[in-house]
Amino acid sequence: MNINIKLKNKKVLTYFLALTLVASPIMTYAEANIEVRPISAEIDAAVPISAEVTPVSEEETPNYIEFHGKITNVNSGEGRFSILAENDLENALDKLVSHLSDDVVILDEETMDSISMENLVEGMEVSIYYEKDTMMMLSYPPQLSPDVVIVRSDDVDLNIKIDKFGKELVSDDNSLKLNLNDEVELEDLKGNKIEKEDLANKDLIVFYGASTRSIPAQTTPKKVIAIKNHEVKTLHYFNLNGTRINLGNIMYKTDDGELMIPLREITEVLDFNVGWDQETKSVKIEKDDYTASLTIGKSEYQYYDMIIDLEVAPELIESTTYVPVSFIQNILVAGTQVTMDGVLEITKY
Repeated sequence: MNINIKLKNKKVLTYFLALTLVASPIMTYAEANIEVRPISAEIDAAVPISAEVTPVSEEETPNYIEFHGKITNVNSGEGRFSILAENDLENALDKLVSHLSDDVVILDEETMDSISMENLVEGMEVSIYYEKDTMMMLSYPPQLSPDVVIVRSDDVDLNIKIDKFGKELVSDDNSLKLNLNDEVELEDLKGNKIEKEDLANKDLIVFYGASTRSIPAQTTPKKVIAIKNHEVKTLHYFNLNGTRINLGNIMYKTDDGELMIPLREITEVLDFNVGWDQETKSVKIEKDDYTASLTIGKSEYQYYDMIIDLEVAPELIESTTYVPVSFIQNILVAGTQVTMDGVLEITKY
């Protein structure tokens, strides 16, 4: 889904970026000889790192971008852990600071198993993967929080693919199809054994050897690890910071597969005030100095002085306003993810 943002006031963008970055461990990292540009800098102070790596259209950018390099510095001071990796590329990203936490998947290529961040040392060759919309600090070297780090080995001849795979186990970019047999190891993030049907519509880490010369290439992988789910299956409740919240008006999916959520129930749980204007069929959402609004049937939502097009309009069903699930992250500025068993998780910052 493409989200278009129209600015009415450039000062608002500064505030919006501050909300994004202040809560991130990136802002607390300090390294010698790194200049961090202030949040009051021009509009390009924080951009998706995919724009820095490869100048192609969004349709051509993979869901996960790989940076390959050698660890040249490990910083584990003051309760934080980060690595600096470097390579010799001249016309591409040659250095990257990665801030690691317990949410980052760290694997050893040779064993295909998880390792702790404390096992990372200078001199190791690593592949660092991050989603294309990951936010970065526009410093040199750039800094981000990756999704996956894999320690590479010269003694192993494996290919690694990280992408969303659909029901037919074809990657989102149509480059790889998985053919599974009983010998393929299938696991979730915790190392629990899972079944083939548990892989559909999830982001997968695939370790594989040879593949066919076809489109898509086909392979029988060595191991597959499911790391992220995209399909909400439970519609009558969600989790807020780990606590189950039952819904009086259940979520539903449109014919296009878009998940729609009951606006008032979710925003009020997040401590927002919601007002309804019957004449204009519009909703106003407020909390402290926060303000947002929407109109039934219009996909453009107002957030402060910005107009954000979520491409899906709110709907009114039996006196209940529903909005797309993307509203939570892009308008309410709360985190969302889907558990492996299909439950919507909302994180209130």
